Amino acid sequence: MCAESQSLIPSWHVQFASLARAGRNSDSIPGWHAMVFSYFDDSSDERRTKYFAAGGLIGGEDQWFTFDLQWLDATRDLNKPFRSTECECQHGQFKNWTKPRCNALMDRLVTVIRFYALMGFASIVPIGAYRRVFPNSGEFDPYYLAVTHTIINMATIGHNIHHNVKLWLEDSSSTKASSNRIYDDLKELKGWAPGRRLKGISFDPKSLCPLQAADLVAREAFKHID
Repeated sequence: MCAESQSLIPSWHVQFASLARAGRNSDSIPGWHAMVFSYFDDSSDERRTKYFAAGGLIGGEDQWFTFDLQWLDATRDLNKPFRSTECECQHGQFKNWTKPRCNALMDRLVTVIRFYALMGFASIVPIGAYRRVFPNSGEFDPYYLAVTHTIINMATIGHNIHHNVKLWLEDSSSTKASSNRIYDDLKELKGWAPGRRLKGISFDPKSLCPLQAADLVAREAFKHID
């Protein structure tokens, strides 16, 4: 890419491109060929007694290339990252919004997702059933099952279509370490060919636009099963 054309690339895309390199050095040739980029968020009821859902979006680099521009344009009236539960329930930064205005924003964001033909995926764990089978399980163990199921499916999709896979999850002090350990264990699992398609996992704040979109998918998945 010539210096003149590169100077026209907005700063947000430079940052996104750096992430998309999946940990490569910034001066290396980008490794985008045959890559799937997937972003996932979680959703549950307030008391975490009904379901845990991990949901998100999957696409190639060409699909995500200008996604941020469209998403930022749709959410230009917001002061903080979009959260679907707040929008739907008129809480937080949507406290003074009318219901029709909230619905209109949701419609616009769904339109953005559909425009880029991104694929959706969700893994949903019924917490009550999980506790009956594992009565001594920890608070977030049902969520970790959903994370495990999600990573396995992303690796399998990559294996089936001969693409490598990079994953992003929302950063959480409560679940990051265990989610990262699950990823490492699956990637290093001997004899499991799809594991070789896993090329990195990142934990980022909700300011990342694709994670805001994943939040919407996770919420809708939870509502669907509920």
